[in-house]
Amino acid sequence: MNCVGLIRQETKVIAGLGNGNMYIFDWKAFGYHSDAFGDHPSAINCMIPIMDNIVITGCDDGKIRAISLFPHRFLGVVGHHKFPIERLDISTCGHYIASTSHDGRVRFWNISYFEDPNLKLMESTTKKSVRNKKRSLRKEKLGFQLPSSKRRNKGDFFAGLAEPEPGPAEAAEPEAESDAASDSDAASDSDAASDSEAESEVSSDNDE
Repeated sequence: MNCVGLIRQETKVIAGLGNGNMYIFDWKAFGYHSDAFGDHPSAINCMIPIMDNIVITGCDDGKIRAISLFPHRFLGVVGHHKFPIERLDISTCGHYIASTSHDGRVRFWNISYFEDPNLKLMESTTKKSVRNKKRSLRKEKLGFQLPSSKRRNKGDFFAGLAEPEPGPAEAAEPEAESDAASDSDAASDSDAASDSEAESEVSSDNDE
């Protein structure tokens, strides 16, 4: 056991282990864990709860990950170090976390986006066969980059190639063109009607 933290209004204790597993214990019932989450690819060296159901972990592979609890799932990578993470801490305002690694570097990460209800988390961007779907989906979850990370996701490269939706001004232009076309058609029809009336009057005069 490398690290512990309090979650769920301090009614549960979560522990990070050297094999990448996370065990959850009920407070005052530490005989056996009540829940577990074991998808970390390397040892969990440190962790810090930032919300009632979100925990940030610092791992031996140099990545800082966000995990949602109840239900348990990876949210993405908050940041990176070249060496294993040693310690995490959070600011008093709750918008920033600091991380240190074995090389002595201290880095700061803005995590205020977790308060945004419209935050877009991991979406699968590639088609997979049924056989490899579970394995590739786990790989995407472990490597999905959150806004605080300076790296881009695979799907972000093609995001700018999508056709932009027409704005209000662009949508109004076709309507204006159609109105102008209908006005010109009406004018031509009226001109044709007046010409035909004039021809009929001339022919009646000639008959007289």
